Amino acid sequence: MTEEKKSMYLAIGAVVQFDGEDANPFISLDASNLKDFVEYLQTYGAKYLKGLSTDEIRAGVKDKTIPRINLNYYSPSEKAPDFIKKNVVLKLTEL
Repeated sequence: MTEEKKSMYLAIGAVVQFDGEDANPFISLDASNLKDFVEYLQTYGAKYLKGLSTDEIRAGVKDKTIPRINLNYYSPSEKAPDFIKKNVVLKLTEL
């Protein structure tokens, strides 16, 4: 019997865009989840990246011995303000 990986999601922010002349969309991080996001990145770095050169990291990602970190966009809820275009979520599968 194989063990199934459970995926969890961490909401890290939203893509926002305000009306106006310079209305470029940007990602606004959610400060309430920033601690969990930083802890995830630190644990990931210690597990997969510690002591490796940039070239070694690139090779590891290419041969899939180092997993990619994926940020996903999701449509905001109906209650989200108009300036929120997409929610940004990190899928936690490795740790």
